[in-house]
Amino acid sequence: MTRRSVLVVEDHPATLEVIARILATKFDVIGKVGGGAAALDVAEDLKPDLVVLDISLPMISGIEIARILRKKNPSAKIVFVTVHNDPDFLSEALDAGGLGYVLKPRMASDLVRALNEASLGRRFISSVLLEN
Repeated sequence: MTRRSVLVVEDHPATLEVIARILATKFDVIGKVGGGAAALDVAEDLKPDLVVLDISLPMISGIEIARILRKKNPSAKIVFVTVHNDPDFLSEALDAGGLGYVLKPRMASDLVRALNEASLGRRFISSVLLEN
């Protein structure tokens, strides 16, 4: 079975590396980007199967990046990672085309599962958010 390719977009270098390490055992992390326009350029060049996208990025939000990515590469599946345990952010992320919404404190337990579900076209939302 071919491993799915992933682009990770996160503006905090330490978190970017943590995400890449979590995913490296199950996916091919083909790109790591600090945010914004660079993410759009890299996604267009690499055409990843999956995009892990932070919501809170400088200059342009992850939600806006997702909207643009969905137009340019509709087959790419988007999973958001965020500190926002907020139903309004969740709603906006899903409306922008996200299939996953993972809270950063739950990345170790939820991120691989979220990408697996997104690969199948199914949604995954961190359970802590659902409990609120």
